[in-house]
Amino acid sequence: MQVHRTSTKTSGKGTRANIEPLDTLGKFEASVNLAGKDIPAEFTVIFNEGRPIIGRKTAMEMDILRLGPQVNAHPKRVPFNLREKVESKLHVLEQLEIIEKIKGPTPWVSPIVVVPKPYAEIRLCIDMRKANEAIMRERHPIPIVDEILQDMTQSSVFSKLDLKWGYHELELSEELLDITTFSSHAGLYRYKRLMLGITSAPEIYQNAIQHALQGCEGVCSICDDTILHAKDDQQHDERIEKLLERLQQRGLTLNRKKCKFKMPQQELMGYLFSTHGIGPRQSKVQAVVNAREPGSVAKNIAEALSCLTQEVSNESKNVAEEYIRYFAENAAPRTIPIQDVEKVSAEDEEIALLRNDGLDWRKELQKLLLGYRRTPHTTTGVSPAELLFGREIPSKLPGVEELHSASNDCKILDRDRERKKKGKDYADNLRGACESNLKEGDKVLLPKPKSDKLSPSFEATPCEVVNKEGGHVEIKSPASVHYKRNVTHMQNYEEENSQETAGQ
Repeated sequence: MQVHRTSTKTSGKGTRANIEPLDTLGKFEASVNLAGKDIPAEFTVIFNEGRPIIGRKTAMEMDILRLGPQVNAHPKRVPFNLREKVESKLHVLEQLEIIEKIKGPTPWVSPIVVVPKPYAEIRLCIDMRKANEAIMRERHPIPIVDEILQDMTQSSVFSKLDLKWGYHELELSEELLDITTFSSHAGLYRYKRLMLGITSAPEIYQNAIQHALQGCEGVCSICDDTILHAKDDQQHDERIEKLLERLQQRGLTLNRKKCKFKMPQQELMGYLFSTHGIGPRQSKVQAVVNAREPGSVAKNIAEALSCLTQEVSNESKNVAEEYIRYFAENAAPRTIPIQDVEKVSAEDEEIALLRNDGLDWRKELQKLLLGYRRTPHTTTGVSPAELLFGREIPSKLPGVEELHSASNDCKILDRDRERKKKGKDYADNLRGACESNLKEGDKVLLPKPKSDKLSPSFEATPCEVVNKEGGHVEIKSPASVHYKRNVTHMQNYEEENSQETAGQ
């Protein structure tokens, strides 16, 4: 049966008329056997710390120890690359009797979540957020940091033991198995042992471990990590032997890969325990030491406080400072003292004229640019301002008709072309330049980098001209490699007559 929400107000019996109404959680209907007759009755569930009419076991058997509907969440798809690992993990857990496969309908189904672990392994987790709403949490105190610090103050030898199966060491009762049902691509399974995801799992596990290890001195258990501490090696050996015997009696197994014995220091819950006492972890100290220095405390107070929780590396800053320091000491010349600059400038005539005239170089620079833009160019015969705006700078703004009628771009282009050609002809005559007579099929030599004074200027093996366009020539080497070079970067190769060579 199911508890339904109700808005009915219920009051207790009493002599006063202003008794406050009771806190009603819901109601349900059931059949009551009275004097051999089944009578239908309606029960109201209230929140009260007194003795209940129906016990917890009876309520669970009647399926009323739950508020709200049963949950059948949508399954989450398992990635294809993880399905083989998930199937292997399910098979291992089923062989160890941690889970079991179920068939048929079930009132509770939660989705599966695959979490990667070190050594290419995975952890199967169940999304129990909806199912946890129907589980009554078991309140059991978990040790706080102050209690552990007090016990481990005088210790100098430490060992860390890790239970292999953790929460799976505890079995679940039969009435709680259905609520642990989860779905996967391989079907429906349910846990037979305590698992991650249940809201009260840490408290239940902590309570069970404390009862199992009760009487073992120097043992602190937090989650699935068990820390053993002692003052010296002798005391440590006695305590570890007793602890291992207790674990064997309780049937608990350890993970050998994660267990560490007789360590001079141990990190736990952000603290470092060692022979020197208790201190912070090195990573926590580094985060504070490497925090960036705020430029202004008044403006950057929030940034300064946020750096206390972040580790900021100054490695790049240190490298840059070292490079600048080395460059300033060895590569860069020293700055000339200002007194020497004043002495030299006092003797300079041009600087003295500027000082005497009291001119501002910024204003003079604007005048220089204005004069350049108004001066006609030698090749175009027109000033840059007139070419850009179609008018002189100190003239009025032209209209659309004036721009079209005064357009003389063709004349300017012709003048520019003629002046450039005259400049080229003058340079060619001055250097004695002549037209190249290379043609397809000719042999040429390419320049060779000189290694010393006696090395030749050109390669010994000639290349063949394949194509020529203007001053650009395409040649082919004896190895059939094509190059594109300018005619000025090669030399004609003339083969000597074989007869003259023989006579010589």
